[in-house]
Formats: sequence, structure tokens, C-alpha cells
Amino acid sequence: MPEELTPTALRAALIALLNQTQAREEAFRAEFSEAERQQVGTADEWAPKEVVAHLAYWKNRQALRVEAMARGEESPEFEDWGMVNTETWPEHAQLTWDESAQRSDDAMRRLIAAVQSLPESALTNPDDQESQANLLFATTMGNAVGHVAEHMANHYRSIGQTERAMQAQQDAVREIIEAHAGPAAEGSARYNLACYYALHGQPDDAISELRVALAQRPDLVAWARQDHDLDGLRDDRAFQTLVPPEEQ
Repeated sequence: MPEELTPTALRAALIALLNQTQAREEAFRAEFSEAERQQVGTADEWAPKEVVAHLAYWKNRQALRVEAMARGEESPEFEDWGMVNTETWPEHAQLTWDESAQRSDDAMRRLIAAVQSLPESALTNPDDQESQANLLFATTMGNAVGHVAEHMANHYRSIGQTERAMQAQQDAVREIIEAHAGPAAEGSARYNLACYYALHGQPDDAISELRVALAQRPDLVAWARQDHDLDGLRDDRAFQTLVPPEEQ
């Protein structure tokens, strides 16, 4: 295995990514005014403090998953994420800004501690789709690193800052690539970036990222067949080549 893919290097890369994500989220939170921090949203349009509490919730869920891995137990399966988000919003709406921020900080510390406690056996063969390491990177990229970037981008788009929105997504992918965490992690990140481009009218960029992502994570082809984020690409011949119909 190449040096950068040893268990020690993979653990260090993942912790570095989580620390970078924490710094990015802290900088993002610092942008909100006191008035914005006091806002209370709705179930369909969350206020900033509710977004922060939401990020905390999913980082804690990821920490639970990693802690189970560290104990050698099967990772818990969680409910439908859309339903969970709807059910947890009322509690998040009751929190203050400081309580939400504290939850998010505590959740990241918990997640990092969980990664630090993993045995080396959980950090081997990250490009084997059935390995613990592959699951670890895919879920951590989704529930922590990419998730923070996604909500940052959503906010920037909501206030008309489309360039900053795109940059937030691109920066997260760049950091994952530069961490040399392996093709599984990079493929997941590029797939998510392709979804962002597809949703926001950049089909050529979406196809370009998707081409690399599916080469690195061929298992994502099955998901791409049903992923509504990519619906805008389905009439594109390049997409049809990358994501052929399932054989009957």
C-alpha cells in the first residue's frame, strides 16, 4: 500500500480534515450578526442557529457510528435523514445561538476522539467497498466535512453570493484531495460537487466531476441512477454513458 494510505496516515488525514472543517465552520459562524443569531426559523426555512444545531446533530450521529467501529461493533443504521431532520427541528428551534454553537463544537471534538480511538484494522483497505475504512471515509465526508460545506453554500446562495457558495463546495473538495485520503474519499467528494453543479445549472462541470468520481467510486453508479440531484443531466449523452441503465 502506498505510504500515504497506511492506517497511520489515513487517521492523520481524516483528523486534519475534521480540524479544517471545524475552522471553516467557526469562521462561517462569525459572519452572522447578533440579530441574525437571535432569529427563529421555520421547519421549511431554518434560522442560522438551527443550521448550526443541525450540523451538530449529524456530527454526533457520525461519532456514534465511529465509536461503534472502535468497539468492533456493527455501525448503527439510522432512520431516513429527511424524516430525522423534520423531527429534530423543533428542538433545535428552542436552542440559543450559544447552545447551538457549543453543541457543534462538542460534536466535532467527540468525532475526532472517536477517530483517534479506532484500531488500525478499521483504517485498512479504504478502497475496498466492503471495508470499514471505506464506510468510515464515505460517511464522515458526508456527515461532517461535506455537510458543513453544503450548508455554507446554501446560505451564500440564499443571500445572492453565488461565487462564495461555489467556492465553499470547491474548497472542501480541494482539501479532501490534498489530504491524500485515497480514491474512495476523493471520489465521494467529487460526486457531491458534481451534484452541486448539476443542481445549479453547470452541467458540463457536473459531468467532468462525475467522470472522475465514478472512476474512483464505481459503486456510486447505482446510486447515481436514482439520485434526484442529477436529474438535470439524464438527457445528456455523456451522463448516459457514465451511468448506463441497469441491466435487466
